Amino acid sequence: MKTVEEFYREIAESKELQEELKAASDEMMKAVLKKHGCDASVKDFAAFVRSQDEGEIEDNDAEEIAGGLYYQPESPISVPPVI
Repeated sequence: MKTVEEFYREIAESKELQEELKAASDEMMKAVLKKHGCDASVKDFAAFVRSQDEGEIEDNDAEEIAGGLYYQPESPISVPPVI
């Protein structure tokens, strides 16, 4: 069974699949997901698609880009170093 992420990538690469999803009513979405081997619920699929449209990132992606510099000022008026 495909995960939501795998199915979403498949959709991005297939114009035919995009058209099939556009034509599917809310009631038909469960059948479409099952037909294409996606084990997600319609609710989970919709939430994932919304997160992609809103520019949110998944936890795994956040972990890959996490990092940076932590600076704790010594006093409220100190200025962080220029890097």
